[in-house]
Amino acid sequence: MQLTIIVAPKEIEEHLEWAIEFINLDALEKSYVTASLQELEVIGDEQQPKYTEEYFRNRFHKYIRQFTLFAEDDKPLELQATLNKNTINLS
Repeated sequence: MQLTIIVAPKEIEEHLEWAIEFINLDALEKSYVTASLQELEVIGDEQQPKYTEEYFRNRFHKYIRQFTLFAEDDKPLELQATLNKNTINLS
């Protein structure tokens, strides 16, 4: 996971836009699907037709789309990124 901050000229944006991005998403997806299928084998549910590789791939992508960071008070994290001279400040 990485935090990406988009730096635009100050006269255009007061606060900088930011996003969380996942590094090597294909490897993460493969690891998730493999672990999920192996877990089914351990608990003996490998015969369940709804738990296919495609099912776990779709579930992984849903998790990624809905990913949210939370603060200690269980509220969604709200970062404010600002540019001060040549320094990016996060608050």
